[in-house]
Amino acid sequence: MNTLKEYYDDMYRKTCTATVLAVKDDCVVLDRTIFYPECGGQPGDRGTFGPWTVTDTTKDAEETIYHHIKDFDGKIGATYTLTLDWEHRYTYMKVHAAQHMLSGLLYHHFDVATLSVHQGRKLLTIEIDRATFDPSQCLRLEALAQKTIGENHRIHFEVMDKAQAEKLGMRRSVKVDSDVRIVIIDGVDTIACGGVHCYNTGEIGLLFYAGQEMIRGHVRLQFVVGEEVRHVFHRRDALIKDLCVLHSAQEETLAEKERIALEKSQMAERKVQALEQSLAQLYLKSNSHSAVTALDVTDSHIDFKVFSQVVTGENKALLLIQRDHDFMRWLVYLSGCYGTYRLQDFKSQLLVLVDGKGGGKPPVWQGKGNAQQSKEFMQAFVTTFTELVQHE
Repeated sequence: MNTLKEYYDDMYRKTCTATVLAVKDDCVVLDRTIFYPECGGQPGDRGTFGPWTVTDTTKDAEETIYHHIKDFDGKIGATYTLTLDWEHRYTYMKVHAAQHMLSGLLYHHFDVATLSVHQGRKLLTIEIDRATFDPSQCLRLEALAQKTIGENHRIHFEVMDKAQAEKLGMRRSVKVDSDVRIVIIDGVDTIACGGVHCYNTGEIGLLFYAGQEMIRGHVRLQFVVGEEVRHVFHRRDALIKDLCVLHSAQEETLAEKERIALEKSQMAERKVQALEQSLAQLYLKSNSHSAVTALDVTDSHIDFKVFSQVVTGENKALLLIQRDHDFMRWLVYLSGCYGTYRLQDFKSQLLVLVDGKGGGKPPVWQGKGNAQQSKEFMQAFVTTFTELVQHE
């Protein structure tokens, strides 16, 4: 079904009347629309159609445009008013225009190609054909972009055949054989695109380089666009002020104060860790006098993982458990004459008592289990390993 794409006639039009051609599940097909369907990384439009809410707009491979409306109960042939969520649409018009501008600047000033893009409300990302891209170059790109915004370059489009389009020397070749829509930012970028954009770069407003990450062996650049830049800087300003109060510092000394505080924290953490290990060693020394020992260390108030760091001894079979309501952690240490006992046997003979799971490598195994049968588990451990040595 052919729907007139009136979003190309006037990208700033906010309302129009449209007639229902078909209804399929929660999707409505109209004779005309100002709602842009999701495509090329740009989200579909949303808004209202008569009294109903349009949550998204998409299209299929045959270019049929679907307006997603849950519980639509209008009639085929009826006419209602379409109204755009303009704030949503205009945000992505600016983000899309910013992406074209940035990709054009990357291509013409840095000889860098765009591989893929994602146009998010809070973050615009551009994957480039480089494994590295120096941050100083990113700041240069940001400055060029802001200059281009200030110069208010016109953004417009032309429809032409593929042969005409290929003569324009675009940064990316045309992928279709039919007539193609070419979006032009005067003096900045020319590219085939079916999206909707603002009329000039000045409307983009603000742009901020937010960082980069690696994906598929390429650099992915991150940008914040439009009003979201103000929100980012206000959040960061509030955070800096809070940190200045916490550290009794001025902005210019905040980083050094934070570095010193971090070093002190790390030093204190190392001291606490050493004390915990000493306490765990004393606890084990005081409570595991026999070669085969099972201990419930729940009331020791020692972090359970510390025990695995300090447990030692020759010819020792040691079980530790720590309960937390119906859940428990367990640790087994086997050395010397007990060291030949297999984890597989431990699982089949003892761990089944507490529906436990775990693993490790000699001499320490550890895992989790059900605490309800913990006493039986401990008794069975002592019996099993006492008999193991006696039989030998």
